[in-house]
Amino acid sequence: MVTINYNYNKFIFISELAGLRKNPSSKARVSEWLKQGGGQLSNEEKKYLNRFKKYFRPFNIYYIESMFMTYDGKTLQQKISQAVGAEAADFLFEFLKLIDKRFVLLWKKQELILKKLKEKLVSKNNNLILSEHLAIKLIKPTKSTQPIVYLLMSSNLKTDFSAWSSTVGKNSTIVIEGGFKEPVANILAVYLHELIHVYLKTNIGLQNNIKLVAKQLPKKVKSKIKGLSADKIVEEIMISALTPEGYLAKKCFPKSSIIVKKRPSVSRNYLLSVRRLVAYELSSLVSDYIKESKNIDLDFLNKIIQEIKTV
Repeated sequence: MVTINYNYNKFIFISELAGLRKNPSSKARVSEWLKQGGGQLSNEEKKYLNRFKKYFRPFNIYYIESMFMTYDGKTLQQKISQAVGAEAADFLFEFLKLIDKRFVLLWKKQELILKKLKEKLVSKNNNLILSEHLAIKLIKPTKSTQPIVYLLMSSNLKTDFSAWSSTVGKNSTIVIEGGFKEPVANILAVYLHELIHVYLKTNIGLQNNIKLVAKQLPKKVKSKIKGLSADKIVEEIMISALTPEGYLAKKCFPKSSIIVKKRPSVSRNYLLSVRRLVAYELSSLVSDYIKESKNIDLDFLNKIIQEIKTV
């Protein structure tokens, strides 16, 4: 199911205005959104925004965001109240009500764009169906799962495109933020990457194997990639070897511009460099696994470690 949630996007709007999200495209977003939403903030809106920063800066803003995916109405307010306190929660919903007149103007344009993106995802073509089938063979999820996909507005910058996934209990979600300027093949390849993360959550054996080989991860790599544990680094590189940089994307979404077609050099973005290099070097191996209907195993994971050590 692909969802466009009005209140979730409105919370993103005020979070970006407040500068509480770590997003390289935030300045472009705020500039565009204010133009589309009636111009600069009023003095009253600025006062509310400053109070919002004061209340919510101490908290993980992405955790609060996740509540907008999971709950609505009174339950949403109760959950946020439990997380940040009744005073901050009451203020938040007062602010959301105040900003609604401005947001409605912005939403008229943004919703149309999101609906077009939704059409691309819900009209499953044969390549997308094939990609999901092959991903299941490679990852071998132990449970059937179909996450809810949430679409979030962004700026018109081509680089303003990201996605992530999460699984809490039995509920899995994928968030796609932006991608308005991206070819359909790019969006589908990135969506599949996040879907594989969700599949992996159900395969405890494969997760344990990833943790096992992660012990061999060079210290140099761990020191250069901040904010991720060793096993999460290996997981990210493994999935990227499939899609969007790797052979699975090449097979199912050949028009994607994210696919690595020649040996890349190491750039400032070290994680991206390693992802791209391993995807390039393991292309033929992934092809073999697909042809032979093999699951990702220790041999495959050890090969990833070998390639990482060459970077």
